[in-house]
Amino acid sequence: MIVAPFLTYEAIGKKANAFLKKYHPVLELPVPIEKIVEFDLGLDIIPMPNLYRDHDIEGFITSDMTAIYVDNIQYEMYEQKYRFTLAHEVGHYVLHAKCFRDAKWGSVEEYIKMRMGVDPRQLDWFETQGHWFAEQVLLPREKFLQVAHSVVDKNRTLIKGIPAEPKVIFEYLSNVIAPPFNVSPGVVQCRISRRDVEDETRMMIEEL
Repeated sequence: MIVAPFLTYEAIGKKANAFLKKYHPVLELPVPIEKIVEFDLGLDIIPMPNLYRDHDIEGFITSDMTAIYVDNIQYEMYEQKYRFTLAHEVGHYVLHAKCFRDAKWGSVEEYIKMRMGVDPRQLDWFETQGHWFAEQVLLPREKFLQVAHSVVDKNRTLIKGIPAEPKVIFEYLSNVIAPPFNVSPGVVQCRISRRDVEDETRMMIEEL
């Protein structure tokens, strides 16, 4: 039975920062999550045909934490989603090793059976923590603020003409902020709303 530990966004951020310090201290963008998974963590990445279509699953890590299965179409055609899936599963690897201690799954069928036996509230918390880790690994706070500030500075004339709240403006700018991190604009929009950056991003707009 999976019972996710209580971890705040900030606590997960500390673990994400420690992960980056160990495996990618230079913080060159985009974070090479695939390379880290394969060569630093030693995990196999296994594309699986129709994983999402047939099971509504984008990826999962085996309970022995030796392999990450990913949807084959995502792997071949949607690099940004694929990168986020890897980072999300690495989040489970880093945050939830104790949860896997007594669990046994390797195949997708075993994984689905396991999920069906988990309290939905626990499962939601478990997956939310994976998302929080992925956001903070792929968009490290300082790098995110640097890129956001640069984008705001380059688009200050346009921004001044938009009568909207800072968060809405950053959602509009997410298409420009996302490419250096090789993530989707949606991930940028989630990152903007987090407490560790929201004050700084708001001030960037208000000070124009």
